[in-house]
Amino acid sequence: RRYRSWMLMLIISTFVCSVLIASFKFFAPGRFYTEDSTTKTEIFGSGDNGMSKIANQRRLEETLDYLVTKEVSDILTLLPNNTMSPQYMAATWIATFDQHSLNIPKADGTTPKDEYPFVQRYSLAVLFLSTGGSNWIYRLAFLTGVHECAWFQVFGSKDLPPGQGYVMGTWCDKNPGPLTERDRDDNLWESAIVTDIHF
Repeated sequence: RRYRSWMLMLIISTFVCSVLIASFKFFAPGRFYTEDSTTKTEIFGSGDNGMSKIANQRRLEETLDYLVTKEVSDILTLLPNNTMSPQYMAATWIATFDQHSLNIPKADGTTPKDEYPFVQRYSLAVLFLSTGGSNWIYRLAFLTGVHECAWFQVFGSKDLPPGQGYVMGTWCDKNPGPLTERDRDDNLWESAIVTDIHF
């Protein structure tokens, strides 16, 4: 009888330990984005926004404050121990690497004109990073210094007359304006669409 009790306890503790280990692995920082020896410079490009390190640190803090306060992204994805999450990387990119250098909207809502372009650009950066964009067959100008309405590429086809082609990427009704469509069929997609892009 004692033997059975010990065996039962051993089986239950093994099961509990296995569940805990699996949970830690599943929810570990960077779980949904793996760098595979690719550095941020390789993903974001070698340039930066031309601002000082102190200015960029302030911009990153303001960016994280805005994204959390306005609930654009879940706070867990923007914690300092989760710097490889697509959301944290997109925040880092838009605050410190992006040569487009958008104004960071104020978390108190006093700069509403800055909010829409900022959230649109950030959301598209999250989309790119969460779907393994650095491994896409075509990068389509994502995470470049041009306006996000120009993050596309035109591909020619023998089915179309000369001078015409298919547009793949993001574009807007008018430049700059709200994003209306995105074509992702011919790229490699590695993960589920994140909720941040509903903006």
